[in-house]
Amino acid sequence: SVSLAWGAAMFWYMHDAMHIRGFWMETSPLLRSWFLRARRRHDIHHMDLVDSGRMVYNYGICFFGFDRIFGTLASEHRRFNLEGLEAAKRRYAYVYQFTASLPRP
Repeated sequence: SVSLAWGAAMFWYMHDAMHIRGFWMETSPLLRSWFLRARRRHDIHHMDLVDSGRMVYNYGICFFGFDRIFGTLASEHRRFNLEGLEAAKRRYAYVYQFTASLPRP
């Protein structure tokens, strides 16, 4: 039950929180610094693509100890990989065809 609770907290609640501006942890004096660092690393997870079009860094969402252990931790953004983006568009074309026409914020 601890594993299920941890999974629910990290992969449902916290993952969604990383995508919400003004989330309560962002304004909490005790958690703000940690949350903003975690959000920055989570952004790296979504933005750093390898040539095959996959995201291979920062899977820890808000507990990056596992990323350190498995060598998947990235603390800095790399130069944007256009080749990786095109590979991702080809690989996930079935999803991209539905999202490409959505309005961007």
